[in-house]
Amino acid sequence: DAQLDRMLKEGMEGRAKRHQEMATLAQEWVGKHNFPFTAEEGFRSPTVTSVTAPEGFNSDEFRKKVKEKGYAVADGYGALKGKGFRSGHMGDWRVEDVEELLRVMDGVLP
Repeated sequence: DAQLDRMLKEGMEGRAKRHQEMATLAQEWVGKHNFPFTAEEGFRSPTVTSVTAPEGFNSDEFRKKVKEKGYAVADGYGALKGKGFRSGHMGDWRVEDVEELLRVMDGVLP
Protein backbone atom coordinates (compact mmCIF):
# COMPACT_ATOMS: atom_id res chain seq x y z
CA ASP A 1 0.00 0.00 0.00
CA ALA A 2 2.80 2.42 0.90
CA GLN A 3 4.56 1.90 -2.43
CA LEU A 4 1.32 2.31 -4.35
CA ASP A 5 0.70 5.57 -2.47
CA ARG A 6 4.16 6.80 -3.55
CA MET A 7 3.46 5.81 -7.13
CA LEU A 8 0.11 7.57 -7.20
CA LYS A 9 1.59 10.70 -5.62
CA GLU A 10 4.36 10.85 -8.24
CA GLY A 11 2.00 9.93 -11.07
CA MET A 12 2.64 7.25 -13.64
CA GLU A 13 3.89 9.74 -16.24
CA GLY A 14 6.31 11.26 -13.73
CA ARG A 15 7.52 7.85 -12.64
CA ALA A 16 8.07 6.70 -16.22
CA LYS A 17 9.92 9.96 -16.98
CA ARG A 18 12.19 9.51 -13.94
CA HIS A 19 12.94 5.90 -14.88
CA GLN A 20 13.84 6.99 -18.41
CA GLU A 21 16.10 9.79 -17.13
CA MET A 22 17.96 7.29 -14.97
CA ALA A 23 18.17 4.80 -17.85
CA THR A 24 19.61 7.49 -20.09
CA LEU A 25 22.32 8.28 -17.52
CA ALA A 26 23.23 4.59 -17.15
CA GLN A 27 23.23 4.00 -20.90
CA GLU A 28 25.40 7.06 -21.51
CA TRP A 29 27.85 5.72 -18.91
CA VAL A 30 28.00 2.37 -20.72
CA GLY A 31 28.63 4.14 -24.04
CA LYS A 32 31.29 6.41 -22.50
CA HIS A 33 33.22 3.34 -21.36
CA ASN A 34 32.64 1.43 -24.62
CA PHE A 35 31.04 -1.52 -22.87
CA PRO A 36 28.79 -3.68 -25.05
CA PHE A 37 25.10 -3.59 -24.11
CA THR A 38 23.46 -6.97 -23.62
CA ALA A 39 20.31 -5.71 -25.37
CA GLU A 40 20.35 -4.11 -28.78
CA GLU A 41 19.19 -0.54 -29.35
CA GLY A 42 15.40 -0.42 -29.23
CA PHE A 43 15.20 -3.31 -26.74
CA ARG A 44 16.84 -1.71 -23.70
CA SER A 45 14.89 -1.37 -20.50
CA PRO A 46 14.03 1.88 -18.73
CA THR A 47 14.44 0.05 -15.40
CA VAL A 48 17.71 -1.90 -15.73
CA THR A 49 20.86 -1.59 -17.83
CA SER A 50 22.68 -4.80 -18.70
CA VAL A 51 26.26 -5.00 -19.94
CA THR A 52 28.15 -7.91 -21.45
CA ALA A 53 31.72 -7.78 -20.20
CA PRO A 54 34.33 -7.28 -22.91
CA GLU A 55 37.23 -9.70 -23.26
CA GLY A 56 39.57 -9.41 -20.29
CA PHE A 57 37.12 -7.55 -18.03
CA ASN A 58 36.53 -9.34 -14.73
CA SER A 59 32.90 -8.56 -13.95
CA ASP A 60 32.99 -10.58 -10.71
CA GLU A 61 35.82 -8.42 -9.36
CA PHE A 62 34.09 -5.26 -10.59
CA ARG A 63 30.86 -6.17 -8.78
CA LYS A 64 32.83 -7.03 -5.63
CA LYS A 65 34.56 -3.62 -5.61
CA VAL A 66 31.26 -1.80 -6.16
CA LYS A 67 29.75 -3.75 -3.25
CA GLU A 68 32.66 -2.74 -1.01
CA LYS A 69 31.63 0.87 -1.68
CA GLY A 70 28.08 0.15 -0.48
CA TYR A 71 26.30 -0.38 -3.78
CA ALA A 72 25.02 -3.45 -5.56
CA VAL A 73 25.57 -4.28 -9.21
CA ALA A 74 24.05 -7.60 -10.15
CA ASP A 75 25.39 -10.53 -12.13
CA GLY A 76 23.68 -11.80 -15.26
CA TYR A 77 20.99 -14.49 -15.27
CA GLY A 78 21.22 -17.98 -16.72
CA ALA A 79 23.58 -18.16 -19.69
CA LEU A 80 24.73 -14.59 -18.93
CA LYS A 81 25.84 -15.40 -15.37
CA GLY A 82 29.45 -14.34 -14.88
CA LYS A 83 29.59 -12.62 -18.25
CA GLY A 84 28.68 -9.05 -17.33
CA PHE A 85 26.68 -6.97 -14.91
CA ARG A 86 23.31 -5.28 -14.47
CA SER A 87 22.40 -2.04 -12.78
CA GLY A 88 18.84 -1.30 -11.75
CA HIS A 89 17.34 2.19 -11.90
CA MET A 90 13.73 1.90 -10.86
CA GLY A 91 11.37 2.06 -7.93
CA ASP A 92 12.39 4.63 -5.35
CA TRP A 93 15.80 5.32 -6.91
CA ARG A 94 16.35 8.95 -7.82
CA VAL A 95 18.50 10.50 -10.54
CA GLU A 96 20.98 11.53 -7.82
CA ASP A 97 21.25 7.91 -6.68
CA VAL A 98 22.15 6.73 -10.17
CA GLU A 99 24.66 9.56 -10.57
CA GLU A 100 26.37 8.47 -7.33
CA LEU A 101 26.38 4.80 -8.38
CA LEU A 102 27.98 5.74 -11.70
CA ARG A 103 30.67 7.74 -9.85
CA VAL A 104 31.36 4.70 -7.67
CA MET A 105 31.54 2.49 -10.75
CA ASP A 106 33.97 4.93 -12.36
CA GLY A 107 36.11 4.80 -9.23
CA VAL A 108 36.47 1.03 -9.25
CA LEU A 109 37.08 0.48 -12.95
CA PRO A 110 40.45 -1.14 -13.63
